[in-house]
Amino acid sequence: MKNTRLVRMLCAVLTMFSLSAMAEYDISRKRIHYYTHDRGSAMQVTNREDQPVTFNAYVTPWDDATKEKGIEMVAYPPTFRLNPGESQTVRLLLRTNDRSIAPLFYRLNIGEKLDNPRPGQVQLAMSIPIYYLDQKTKPKGVAHRTRIDGKAGVTVENTGDTLLHLTHFAVGNDGFRKLDEFILPGRKYGFLVEGLAPPYRFRVAHGEMIEVR
Repeated sequence: MKNTRLVRMLCAVLTMFSLSAMAEYDISRKRIHYYTHDRGSAMQVTNREDQPVTFNAYVTPWDDATKEKGIEMVAYPPTFRLNPGESQTVRLLLRTNDRSIAPLFYRLNIGEKLDNPRPGQVQLAMSIPIYYLDQKTKPKGVAHRTRIDGKAGVTVENTGDTLLHLTHFAVGNDGFRKLDEFILPGRKYGFLVEGLAPPYRFRVAHGEMIEVR
């Protein structure tokens, strides 16, 4: 599987798409950070339809390492019904007391089932990343110059044993700009830097800055 994600230019502003715009229901979190010292985690679903909606919620492993560990995470309630404007808290629970197994990575899948769908209305589902992490583990990463489709690029690789969150970037002598990129252990993302002068610097949440010259 190719883990490199391409963007047109490193200096482009990266934004998350609006989850609420995709369907007639809202979720309170677009990412879930679930830490080893927490007893559980949760998020909220709100029905924005003009009719009652039944929802299903379930959790699936995201990466191969989590699948191999075989630790189940459950969402409760797995099925719930909301009237227009009503909200429901969906709680997450890891089925183990062994906190040393972190990190683990899952997807929370939430789908709607309309009782009386309007003509052409699609029943949609969302998949939300869950990061189960030990906050004591420091992230590690390296950056290398590379070629991406024949153009100058920089690859950032997660060489640690926890999530690598790139929060800001800078090129040359420019100031830092906001970046919101999440890299799982062992994975890498590539950025096109054609025409942009080095050095290329990345700030890391709870970790040391990554730089390539």
